[in-house]
Amino acid sequence: MSKKEFIVADYDDNLEYYKEVFELGSPILTKYLNDPNGRRNMNQNVFVAGLADLIRKKKVKIDGPFLIVIDDNVSFECEKFLLSKIKEGRFKMGTESSFYSDLDIYAAKDLVDGMNLLEKNNPKHKGHGKMIILAIIFLFFCAIFAGEDSYWYDLCEFAAIALLFYGLFYASSLSRLKPTLKGEPINRKIEGLKKYLLKSYEVLTQDNDEELVNQYLLHTIAFGHNPKMVEEYMKFVDIDPEPEG
Repeated sequence: MSKKEFIVADYDDNLEYYKEVFELGSPILTKYLNDPNGRRNMNQNVFVAGLADLIRKKKVKIDGPFLIVIDDNVSFECEKFLLSKIKEGRFKMGTESSFYSDLDIYAAKDLVDGMNLLEKNNPKHKGHGKMIILAIIFLFFCAIFAGEDSYWYDLCEFAAIALLFYGLFYASSLSRLKPTLKGEPINRKIEGLKKYLLKSYEVLTQDNDEELVNQYLLHTIAFGHNPKMVEEYMKFVDIDPEPEG
């Protein structure tokens, strides 16, 4: 999500109010739905929250210094991806850039295809792609016809470059995701949870259902409020160095 986009926060200080968010099924999906177009949306916080959730669901267990898959029957592509990385008692992440890029794709697949909570953003001006290409070609021939010494040559060159940058912006807009009508109210609750409730642990003093408390704690990890837990879980992870260059 770009900085220009704004989400109205739907807030309540009762954990029960966020049950619909917690029922998405994974803190990975919660985080992705809240910011589907964000740079580096998937990170160590989100990964550890997802892994901790698989342990909570008794799909993975910790046995001393080892991680062991005990049940690979999971509901989401992002969870299947995490389980596929656990080998010989370790989480074989590979390179971080590649891993988080792939996790991003699997989370998007779950939310778009599986749950219908995200959809591709329709550009405001459909058909501009063809018009941009035709305009650049037209300007190219105009520049040739005018000649390099002509004032019109420089003008056509400048206009073609400007259109090229606009074309790149337009192309990027075609791949952006936005919440569906079904996903919008859930996202407003995620925003309320993120902005207000996750920053205060006072909710833990209330009489809440144990499952809701567990989900709350998982989401504190996903949104970056539990660095100690992240540090502890990353001890089970093997990370390859990024290729040079």
